[in-house]
Amino acid sequence: MKITDTLRILLTVVAVAAATALLWWVVGYTIGKGILQETGGVAAFQRAYGLREQVLLQILSLSLVASLALAALAKAPAASAGLWLGAALFVGGRGGADLAAALFVLGVAATAEGEGRTRLLTALIAGLVVAFVQVVDASLGTGEKILVIALRALFFYAPLLLGPHLADRWLWRRAR
Repeated sequence: MKITDTLRILLTVVAVAAATALLWWVVGYTIGKGILQETGGVAAFQRAYGLREQVLLQILSLSLVASLALAALAKAPAASAGLWLGAALFVGGRGGADLAAALFVLGVAATAEGEGRTRLLTALIAGLVVAFVQVVDASLGTGEKILVIALRALFFYAPLLLGPHLADRWLWRRAR
């Protein structure tokens, strides 16, 4: 059975979202919750990043944005400016969420330009930038914000940025 481009994107969205959710809640969230219990910032962390429908929808939304942006960039690189605006409107919400969504699409484009270690480093840097914008207005102390930025970059945004590339490399290349 030949997998169409649209079905490939849909399956990539599901695979990347599932892997990211698992990585975030099993590793990143658990580490953050454990450390922040000692500092007293665990309640705000749990409200913002805990196992809730809103966070799962954010993962699905960003997985969709990353997969669509990567597909669009492969076909028409000049369309990326429109993708930034569209992502900000689609995923955005309050505070720095609009800017974070636009920067996320920029991170997808930057990650697509690299290969190997460069792609990994780019995803981590882009993840740090997006996490900073997303976390900067959180009701946490400075040290707690730094921890959350690092955890979100490593276990949330970097997997979302790298996921479509890995799916293309490992899942879909064999199916072609």
